[in-house]
Amino acid sequence: DAGQTWTFPGSLWPGRFGSDPVLGADSDGTFYYMAIGGDNPGVRLFKSLDKGVAWDGPISVNAAFIDKEWFTIDRTGGIGEGHMYLTWSSQRQFTRSVNAGLNWMTPINIPLDTTVWGTLSVDPDGLLYCCDRGFRVARSSNAQDGSQTPAFEQSVLTDLGGSLSFGGPPNPGGLLGHPWVATDHSSGPTRANVYLLCAVNPSTPDPQDIMFTRSTDHGATWSRPVRVNDDSTTNTYQWFGCMAVAPGGRIDVAWYD
Repeated sequence: DAGQTWTFPGSLWPGRFGSDPVLGADSDGTFYYMAIGGDNPGVRLFKSLDKGVAWDGPISVNAAFIDKEWFTIDRTGGIGEGHMYLTWSSQRQFTRSVNAGLNWMTPINIPLDTTVWGTLSVDPDGLLYCCDRGFRVARSSNAQDGSQTPAFEQSVLTDLGGSLSFGGPPNPGGLLGHPWVATDHSSGPTRANVYLLCAVNPSTPDPQDIMFTRSTDHGATWSRPVRVNDDSTTNTYQWFGCMAVAPGGRIDVAWYD
């Protein structure tokens, strides 16, 4: 019922530890749940064909230790339809599946400055965007072609008016933000825009703000950063911002405050 009420059918993997969960769905309504954990700290993937009532898995995606994994699914109806793209925070940090997560290509590196700590998005033309904790955005035009090894032909450093923080209040043991990249699939003038958002430590007395920038030319150039939170205080934390773009082009942002 569109999220109004919920039924809990139990744990996907009883008695096992899981962390960094990511949920996605393909155009056919198949749901995918990815997390780090199990008997070793590799990535595990679960799949549901009945809207979450029952889940198949786990499928072992990568048995090596990785952190902060993120994945997305191509739902463009183009040649990359159904492809799954996965990044994580270590060396050789990108892989792709062209058969619904059953098999994954040998991981490759993305031309980013730092370990990823970021997200991915596929635009309506099938272009794939990845971002990292340094707010660099890389683009691949051929990742949608299953016969080719993905190449990232563009990598642009953006300005979000500050830097990503790790440790300290209000999250002394970890990140205060997570970079989000999202693309516009609407049919209007904003179609194929690329958006980047993160909670950052700005170059002001304010300890943490939610900042946003956009590209209207497939990630080649980016706008000046805009503060999303509207408070006028300089001693409060806005942190862990996240972003989504609705089918009509509306941008929704949520964060802790």
